[in-house]
Amino acid sequence: MSAHVLPPFPVTVQESLDEEETFAAMFEKYIDADADIPEPPDAATARGIDTLPPEVMLMIFQVLAAATPGNVLVRWDHERVPREWLVVNLVCRYWRRLACGFPVLWRAIDVEGCVEWLQLCLVRSGSAPLDIRLYNHTTLFQAAALLLKHTERIRSLIVTDDAAANSLHALGSLFMVGMPALEELYLDACRPGTPLAGKCLYDVFLLGRTSENIFPSLRTLHLSGLYLPPTASLLRGLRVLELVESHPGSFASQLTFEEFLDALEACPTLEKLKLWSSFPFRIERDNVDRVVALPNLRLLSLLCPSDHGNANSAVKTTRCSYLLSHLRLAESTAITVFAPVRLRERKSFLDHIPNNPACLPILRAANQAILKGAWEFAVSMPCPCAQCSRLDSELLHMHPGDGETACDKDTGGLSMILVNPCRCSADDSVGEEDAAVREFAELFVAAPLRRLELFYGASQVGFGHLFSSFRGLSVLALECCGYATRDNMRDFVYALAGPLAWGSDGARLDENDTAPMPQLRWLCVHQACWYGELAQDLETCLRSRKAKGAGKLQELHVVLKSAKGTKRRKLNNMRETKLRALASLVETVNVEFMNTRVV
Repeated sequence: MSAHVLPPFPVTVQESLDEEETFAAMFEKYIDADADIPEPPDAATARGIDTLPPEVMLMIFQVLAAATPGNVLVRWDHERVPREWLVVNLVCRYWRRLACGFPVLWRAIDVEGCVEWLQLCLVRSGSAPLDIRLYNHTTLFQAAALLLKHTERIRSLIVTDDAAANSLHALGSLFMVGMPALEELYLDACRPGTPLAGKCLYDVFLLGRTSENIFPSLRTLHLSGLYLPPTASLLRGLRVLELVESHPGSFASQLTFEEFLDALEACPTLEKLKLWSSFPFRIERDNVDRVVALPNLRLLSLLCPSDHGNANSAVKTTRCSYLLSHLRLAESTAITVFAPVRLRERKSFLDHIPNNPACLPILRAANQAILKGAWEFAVSMPCPCAQCSRLDSELLHMHPGDGETACDKDTGGLSMILVNPCRCSADDSVGEEDAAVREFAELFVAAPLRRLELFYGASQVGFGHLFSSFRGLSVLALECCGYATRDNMRDFVYALAGPLAWGSDGARLDENDTAPMPQLRWLCVHQACWYGELAQDLETCLRSRKAKGAGKLQELHVVLKSAKGTKRRKLNNMRETKLRALASLVETVNVEFMNTRVV
């Protein structure tokens, strides 16, 4: 490790006093004045710490500052850069000399109500790359003037909605000069009432539409309220593109769909694409047969309003579905689709995503899924690593409380939710549940699903349709959330048993039909509603499945709401006994009572 050369002390006493006063003022502003500040050690005590080499001290200071050279700061929100580490400057002269001599500690700079801190950090950061966050529009012009001499060092520039407000054009000089080291640009002009919303980025900063090489190193671009023309050179080489409310203010300024595809095609290196209420194109015809491949895309996040093209368009589909149908994504891409739907609008998964595995490979690759009630699901595909393969073979993924989980590797998936922004309930909740179940089954009927977790609410017919669509399931879990009723439970159990003639004298088997999901080995009912015939219904279900050729369950896992009142323990023991009587039909019966495990 090479030795670190310390900076010299100030030449004159007056310069030293001026710097001390400046830092003291900054310290009072950015550090809690009531915090405990250690007294400077005396000469005898300081001798030990003086023997530590500067490289070791740098590592200590970096831990305190949480701004190591390889650290990726949290850039997309208003979290401030940590400043508590500045207290090391007051410990002793040696520590302060070291802290001031490490430029990397001063490169992450928040600029708020004054620019003195920016001035101090620009000096002490030396030639280190700069991460600048601007929070206040009143200091934007001053900050831009100071940064103009350091444009070659700016690595990331974040301008929040308050700073952008009405003064974003103050940064025009930085854009005109160019920032050759800029890797990340975040501009938020979505603040209500700002005149910048719906403006083109190039118009705000008076740049030519064909401007080249102003940000040759740019890899991450986030725009809120602003938009880019499709020919912008900023798009080339991007790895992250995030657009929020990023569309022209007028319909006439919207791109054609072909122009939008041109913009995406200019970004073959994209790894993350986020379009939240940002589909800045119009659909004019339905004969666009062009597709754009994004082979490196790892994450696609879409928030799409339920609009069906434009008034003059013959295309009867949402822009979200239309866009996805013209993309070719990798199997490992993780996709999230969020669609607010008004109460009177028809809810449908198929309105927002195309039922086409060529566009969405996860439709034929998913092996586990969660259907979270009406109009929300999440599916994923298996991870090929050895650990996940072992967990898969042991059926441990969905066991609660085992503490052993799969790895965090990117394996691809699709999450989708349709919500009502006003949170009004539908007139027929069971009908909504059944409709969502049928569309889910239609989407993933070709997928080799092995695990499925679903929520209560569908009817027996809805559950039955789902079970008949995924005959290869080996793990099935019902989440009752503590709100399921006796009817909800019976609908699930009856559908699991297969076609039966249920009457007052019990169930009669229809031996001409096969059991749904004959390979089912693990069944969990979580936060189940207890009713008097639950154990009897489960027994009838298991006998029916056996008679129809289904294999024996390896485990039946039931989590019940604990009984209330003075007889709670007696009632719980009685319920447990009834369920454990099913042991002749199941290899293992596991019974729990809401956070209390029964041994």
